Amino acid sequence: MVGYKPADYEVPGYTGDLVCNECGKVVTQGTVIPALVYEIVVTGSNGDALYKGNNLTDAMKAVQNGATVTVNANVTQTEDLSTDKSFTIQGADKIVADGKKIILTAPAAKITADAALNVFSGVEGYIVANNANVYTMKQIAAPTADNTVAGVKVASDDSVRYLFLDLDPVNGKTLNALQSSLTFADLAGYNVKLAISGNDGTGLVKTADTMTVTATDASGNVVATITYTVIVLGDVNCDGMALSNDATATTQIFFGRVNATKAMKLAADINCDGTVQTPEIGAADAQRIMFKYFSWGKTQGGYTTALR
Repeated sequence: MVGYKPADYEVPGYTGDLVCNECGKVVTQGTVIPALVYEIVVTGSNGDALYKGNNLTDAMKAVQNGATVTVNANVTQTEDLSTDKSFTIQGADKIVADGKKIILTAPAAKITADAALNVFSGVEGYIVANNANVYTMKQIAAPTADNTVAGVKVASDDSVRYLFLDLDPVNGKTLNALQSSLTFADLAGYNVKLAISGNDGTGLVKTADTMTVTATDASGNVVATITYTVIVLGDVNCDGMALSNDATATTQIFFGRVNATKAMKLAADINCDGTVQTPEIGAADAQRIMFKYFSWGKTQGGYTTALR
């Protein structure tokens, strides 16, 4: 065989010609070997190639606003992928997600695809994805000047998004008051509305409440909507406050006298250290709730958590 050339990415090859050893004539002419095709190609809005390769994670890192992601062969999405860009995916049906998600981390970000994708949009940028069953919480709002909202974080597991609030243990906080004091940093410039079914705004925000956060632009168009299960740290009995009866409830959970929900257990894990797992409830948690009750707002030796 003469003239054999293997195919490369985007460069055709050649099978080579069968040539007679004696006379040197071509007995059988070779054929072109089709060029290898990259599994994934990312093209910028100006036509420039931003990425060519076989790794979806690397491709997503190269994406820019207005880009086109072309998937030419089946690729496996091995992790949740995050982006704040708006772009188009061609060949989305070839992405094998296996339960993984593409998370848009900016309210205006958008994915246009020719097939269904597992995409979360809008304020999902607040969620940090599952990593070996440990769910890292990301701070999304700063405390107010009067410290009535001591801190806010969110976390996610496979089916529920949690909004953690550290509130005044004696007075709690009404939905209207929370609305005026809670700032979603990534939604600056949008009108953000909090809603809890059955709460007209004057009721306290409580552990296990389902809260919907809706962001609209100046024209009233909805740009982001997300639903959270509320966790008020220390509010184990789900009344919006963290008092001695919550410490008692925590002790009862410890001794198996109360069949606690996951939300109740998360509320009892008052020394929340930045990870969300089903906490081991014990006497120490009850003591921390009482400490929060007695020391809230003190400048010296006062109650602190990872949210403060």
